[in-house]
Amino acid sequence: MFPTAKELLGRLNGWQRIGVILSIAWAIAMVTATAIQYSEAESIEAELSRDWPTLGTKFFVRWYDAKNGSSLSVWADKRTLTYPDARDRANLLLSQIHSGTITPMLGIAYHRLALALFVPITLLWCFAYVVTWLYKWVRNGFRRNV
Repeated sequence: MFPTAKELLGRLNGWQRIGVILSIAWAIAMVTATAIQYSEAESIEAELSRDWPTLGTKFFVRWYDAKNGSSLSVWADKRTLTYPDARDRANLLLSQIHSGTITPMLGIAYHRLALALFVPITLLWCFAYVVTWLYKWVRNGFRRNV
C-alpha cells in the first residue's frame, strides 16, 4: 500500500538527491558539534573560576540545577550584564554549589539542537522549491505562443 524507502528514493531527481545528502551531512555536523561541546565542557568550578566566567556561553550544552531544572549561567541578561556582574554571579553560584544549595549537572539543550537541525534544512528546501517553481513559471511564460 505504502511505497518503500527504495521506491521513494528512486523517484528523486539528481538535485533532490544532492539535497538529501546535504541535509544528512548537516544533521551529522550538528550532532557532532553537540558531542564536541559536551566532551570539551570543563567542570563547573573551572568555568566559574576563570578571570572571565564563561558559564552559559555554549550553544548546545548547558549547566542546570538537578534539583529544579533551572539553567545555571553567569550571563542571564546579556544586554546589561557587565564583567563585575558576571564575576559576582559566578561567585554566588560557586558558594551555592559548595553549600549544597544547587546541584549542577551538564546537559544538552535539545531545543537548540532541534532548531539547528530542522530550521535551516526546512528553510533551504522551501527556498529551493520556490526558486524552482519560479524558474519554471518564467520559462513557461516565454514559451507561450501569443
